[in-house]
Amino acid sequence: MPRKGIKVVKSSSYRYWSALPFGLKTQYYIGKWTVRTKKHGPFAVFKNIKHARKFIRQTLFYPVKIFECEYTKSLRKKLFHIHVIDDVPYIRSLHYLRLPKGTVCANKVRLIKEIID
Repeated sequence: MPRKGIKVVKSSSYRYWSALPFGLKTQYYIGKWTVRTKKHGPFAVFKNIKHARKFIRQTLFYPVKIFECEYTKSLRKKLFHIHVIDDVPYIRSLHYLRLPKGTVCANKVRLIKEIID
């Protein structure tokens, strides 16, 4: 069952991308589910607006948008993606990345509406 949360994204020409892509540019959509692939670990969403705003203030130095979203929670607790070099898969783990307080790992995300400050 989907839960409610907050997603921070970069945007360009009504297209929405992960705020911190780490090598993969995941695109998100209003009203449509973005589902993780086998090459992608969970997506990061926030439990509430307070945690999202703190993340933006402390981490990001470029314009972003904040959206209400729905998500399905992942059992995974870390972010990662898989690089393929010369047909050999390498997992790029983001264990070194300390997830901000209030982060939830999600298997799929659907943007609902933009939060305007």
